Amino acid sequence: MLDKDQIKTLNLLNELGEVIILDTTENAFIYYFSNLDIHGVGSLMSDNHKYESYSKSKFLEFLNSCFQDLKNRKINKLKSYQGICNSCFAGQPALTFIEEKSGDYIEFVLIIDNNIVVNINFCFSIKNQINRTKGSRLEITPWTNLRI
Repeated sequence: MLDKDQIKTLNLLNELGEVIILDTTENAFIYYFSNLDIHGVGSLMSDNHKYESYSKSKFLEFLNSCFQDLKNRKINKLKSYQGICNSCFAGQPALTFIEEKSGDYIEFVLIIDNNIVVNINFCFSIKNQINRTKGSRLEITPWTNLRI
């Protein structure tokens, strides 16, 4: 809960423009990933963990290539949907990020420990409430940074 001074500060900031409160690591990750913000995503990740078997820097290199490809296609935002993994991480919360026009998407299970993203596992079986047909899966790999 915000105290009076915090509310006053937020109101002043809101007068300057849109204020977004990123109150959890998951919400911050969703915001940064949805906005294709590689620096924001990286700021939430650990330097000491592997992501899909890659170091943080290598994983971010692949992810940045994917983000740049999307931006080159004039795509600057992905819509996020929360869901549940039905397969390898059965029952774990999972995320789908989808481009609204093409339906191109990426899905994964996000593992957070002590407010740090410690793993990002691509998922191929997520149950969620997407009310549209998905397009092609966005894949982040060392060989084809983006396959559509």
